[in-house]
Amino acid sequence: MPANFRLQPGLFACYSQMLEAGSHRHHAIQLTIPDGSAELAIEGATFSGASLLAPNVMHQLDMESGWVWLVEPESTLGEVFLERLNGDTCISVKALSCDVDINQQFDFVSERIEKQSPHLSRHRFPMETEYVQLDSRIQGLLERLNQCFGQVCVKPDHWGASDVAEDVALSESRFLHLFKENMGIAWRPYLLWRRLLCAIGMLNSGKSATESAYMSGFADSAHLSRTFKQHFGLTIREAIKLFEQH
Repeated sequence: MPANFRLQPGLFACYSQMLEAGSHRHHAIQLTIPDGSAELAIEGATFSGASLLAPNVMHQLDMESGWVWLVEPESTLGEVFLERLNGDTCISVKALSCDVDINQQFDFVSERIEKQSPHLSRHRFPMETEYVQLDSRIQGLLERLNQCFGQVCVKPDHWGASDVAEDVALSESRFLHLFKENMGIAWRPYLLWRRLLCAIGMLNSGKSATESAYMSGFADSAHLSRTFKQHFGLTIREAIKLFEQH
């Protein structure tokens, strides 16, 4: 995997150039690390440097070059970022250097967060992100979904709530309640999010929009493009151009 791209459980990180993302929101926490001019706009405020954005906040981003990290709130890294946000919608992360190599960038992020929040221990910044305090049945479900990150895409035909509930030996209503209680998001929108990440992996590997849509469970490339725009502020065509940089 290129040093300027990372897709793994709990984390999608991409270094891009000339990024222009229109208004959108997503379940993930967003860490933006500009390497040049940038403007992250939310209601009532703009940020020009590195910033940390809470989940489900409408925003748009224009960035000359730099990193965007999307971190699931329920991951170990997400837990650290939420603690750093401390209930704020968006905060500046001052004096955070930018490097095109993900491993070096991770070190920079760890060091900067520690300096601003000394009580957060360095050992809580694992590159292999995990999920925290989850019911074992939900943890097992996520591990099955995580197979997509190993380029072995899990066919999406049997991910309906009733099918999954049967697999984990729960009633559908109990499964839906347990999942939302553990993950902070309902099953259906979370599954949509994971399908989008699966599509990103496919696109980055050189698959066409049509192939990526089919393999990740979307009706067609138009459906994928609409959903992509809602969650990332980019069309599929724009996203493919970004992935071609890697």
